[in-house]
Amino acid sequence: MLEKIETYDEFKARYPRLIYNLEKWCGKNKKDASFYVQEIIKDLILKPKNFAQLEGALDFWSSEDVRIRYALRPFFRIPFPRFATEPELKSKWEAHWTPTDGNKYYTVDKEEIVETIVVNSEQVGVITINSYDAKVLNANNLMIVDVDFDNHIFPFMDIETPTKHNKQAIEQIIKTRTKQCLSVLKAFVKANSQYCFWAYRTKAGLRYIEVNQKHDPTSQRTKQILTQLYCDPDYIKLCHKQDCFRARLTPKPWRTQDESVSYRTCITLKKYGYYSDMFHPDESIQLLLSYHNEYTWANEADRINLEVA
Repeated sequence: MLEKIETYDEFKARYPRLIYNLEKWCGKNKKDASFYVQEIIKDLILKPKNFAQLEGALDFWSSEDVRIRYALRPFFRIPFPRFATEPELKSKWEAHWTPTDGNKYYTVDKEEIVETIVVNSEQVGVITINSYDAKVLNANNLMIVDVDFDNHIFPFMDIETPTKHNKQAIEQIIKTRTKQCLSVLKAFVKANSQYCFWAYRTKAGLRYIEVNQKHDPTSQRTKQILTQLYCDPDYIKLCHKQDCFRARLTPKPWRTQDESVSYRTCITLKKYGYYSDMFHPDESIQLLLSYHNEYTWANEADRINLEVA
């Protein structure tokens, strides 16, 4: 139980992976990162003696650098301090670190809309700014499938913070999982010839966009397709909750720290299935696809030096 942990060293021994990720994702040099992490653990876990103290610490750290906020998300999985069994504290904790009812994604109604996409006077999508300042495409009926190699469908893989010791192993895992997932996609379109997907490689997985038809993000059929294609379960819930599909258009800021490197969000791999204009109910599919490809630089084949972030 957490109440038996009295020092930072004890906490670090109990949760080494969390400490490792915090130090890496804080975006500081090693010495500063270690200091930040110790202060975070002390303020949120070791020091508070009552609800008011922990509430103040939560308010302070939630206003810090976005990379720290993002790195702190796993805290909701850790047992609360001894006094933190009160319902109001649990609610406060989850409000800071567990957006969208435990979902790792944020809802569009909490995000700033920076562009509205309209076809024939009808809104077909919007571009928003998410919690860490990345642009996100929210499409009403363009099916976007998010395949994440770092969730509970697949075994844990620390894609964000590879070391020289595990980088080669991670690359091999990504290669194996990519082959596995694309073979499933290939089999799916072979059995369902009415669909055509463009496949993209992202930093931590794959992304598919279906270009032959409009899709209802809340329908049971959509849920079946996404599940069959190994889509992230949290993303499936989000699509249903928001009544739209989502795709991040710009890189995550903590992945773009090296100013000597240029970045893109994803890379186009290939098309799976038969593309046909006869399926298109209107021009919204092509317009939304063009927005996606232009923002992400997915089709910049001649710029092979762009790093995916």
